[in-house]
Amino acid sequence: MNRPGPARVVVLDPIAESTADRLRALLPAGFELACATARGDAHLMQLIADADFAIAGQVPVSADVLRAGTRLRLLHKWGVGVDNIDVAAARSLGIMVARTSGSNAQPVAEFTLGLMLAALRNLAFGHAELQKGCWRGSALPAEPLLLSGKTVGLVGLGAIGQRVARLLRGFDCQVLYYKRTPLPAGEQTSLGVAYRPLAELLAQADVVSLHCPLTDDTRGLIDRPRWPR
Repeated sequence: MNRPGPARVVVLDPIAESTADRLRALLPAGFELACATARGDAHLMQLIADADFAIAGQVPVSADVLRAGTRLRLLHKWGVGVDNIDVAAARSLGIMVARTSGSNAQPVAEFTLGLMLAALRNLAFGHAELQKGCWRGSALPAEPLLLSGKTVGLVGLGAIGQRVARLLRGFDCQVLYYKRTPLPAGEQTSLGVAYRPLAELLAQADVVSLHCPLTDDTRGLIDRPRWPR
């Protein structure tokens, strides 16, 4: 039974008030928005108790939290992966779980490229040393390398992985990929990628980037015994 008054949407992650105001401006008539101000199940259970809809980003959403949402009809993931949500509990409670597939693909792909460059050029180490007032251009923890011309292996080739592959074209990289169902030959050619079984990809790639969801099938997919070096 629907409660009287506006439909209540709650954001389970603590967010800036300015962000909350931007979200409120997007709501249609008849909706109101509330946001978490702390972390932990106790606070979330209180927040979700009279919610019709909930939005979760990175905060864990446990079965206890879901059970507290006695009016909850929909839990929407602010992103793609749902490994932080007890999906089985949601299913048993009749709560639909949705996600924004592909919505953050471009920013995540650009961030991925930035991490590759940072790792190859020791940028995190250099920044930390500069913060301490040290310039250690000749005492890096690893040899600085170029991304250009490297072989990059992508494990998973969904919306994010495909955008990463396109960005790597500008660096003249050979891009290998692994996924359970290889793409048709025409799509591989269009993206400039080549399929490899996982063991071959790990053996051939200079850089490996994971773009697969965390599920029971992928948990532990990459570990020390799997690495060929």
